[in-house]
Amino acid sequence: MRWFFSPQLPGQVETEVTQRDQFSNDEVELSETIIREAIQNSLDAAADDPPKVHVSIRMLTADDGLDDAFLGGILDEQLVHARAAGLDLSDVPFDSPSILLIEDFGTKGLTGSVSSKDNDNFSDFWRRHGKSHKTGKSRGRWGLGKLVYSATSQVGVFFGVTLRDGDSIPHLMGQTVLKLRQVDELEYPPHAFFAHVENAGDRLREFPVPGEDLEEVNRYIKQFGVQRKAGENGLSIIIPFPNPKFSIEAMIGTAIANYFYPIITKQLTLRFGELDVDASNIRKLAHQYAKDKFADIEALFDFVEEAYALEGSKIQPMRLSWIDDGRLDEDDFEPEVLDSIRERYAEGKLVSLSLPVTLTKKVVSAKAPISRYFSKSPLT
Repeated sequence: MRWFFSPQLPGQVETEVTQRDQFSNDEVELSETIIREAIQNSLDAAADDPPKVHVSIRMLTADDGLDDAFLGGILDEQLVHARAAGLDLSDVPFDSPSILLIEDFGTKGLTGSVSSKDNDNFSDFWRRHGKSHKTGKSRGRWGLGKLVYSATSQVGVFFGVTLRDGDSIPHLMGQTVLKLRQVDELEYPPHAFFAHVENAGDRLREFPVPGEDLEEVNRYIKQFGVQRKAGENGLSIIIPFPNPKFSIEAMIGTAIANYFYPIITKQLTLRFGELDVDASNIRKLAHQYAKDKFADIEALFDFVEEAYALEGSKIQPMRLSWIDDGRLDEDDFEPEVLDSIRERYAEGKLVSLSLPVTLTKKVVSAKAPISRYFSKSPLT
């Protein structure tokens, strides 16, 4: 495997990556953005319904077996481009490397073809920028959000390892995202890959794909500290030299504040280093790491637990007529349903209602004049 830098063709429009700033500014920190991006997409890729997803976040150093010579060998060629792109590398601790490792389990991994471009997750993650094919119900979209991975790295690099059903080998690739730059009198676009290159030397047919040599791939996986074993589908993200301002504590607070519902309902468990976050301890950890993010932790968590316990049962139906007069009163309930609601309410129990709504699809005629859809007003 090697870095694949494809020069910008003279006739191509130059496109700069300008969205990085939205991931780290005065209002949003990288620590918050990256945990939301990782968990959102992991839940969306859940293998089961309801989800049973586990996400592990670890910071690795030389004490964990990280080899600075090995990592330096991978980055040598990329650093030439990083410097040409104006990246300040003066504070990067190359002699004491670190890696941020984010792994999910209980997911499908990056599905789709690894050797051609299609409309599935592998292509959306690696081969597209600002576009994805996930549906509106998806929590994450692999559009612009994945930029946070390269933005988190001081050298602008991340690697990914995915394993899916039917795979005989984990699929490993890397990517760097840098500003437009000139190296050896050639201009280069922002994105480049660390990969095996098919049709190498044929400019119009060269195509980066995951490593194909199992021994080589396993060597990278071991050096990166990836914990995934055979049969454990999912995605592992490796970020070398993460931003020194990066805060695991901030990640814990953000994860609890944004994903307390799937954690409480046992759809999601997290591990930060050696700290587990799950339904059994989320209340305690919320007070410790996310107290300033909730108005009333106990009341909210009590409500979520009670509401989840009622999900799928004891939901009281209402008459469709409830919506006709714009008000909710006893005439909108069957008598026996109303009695049951009053009884539960008197006992201080949670009451859940099913409010039916009829939706009618609006059909617009293609022959209708366009003026029909605009209010009339004098021209100025």
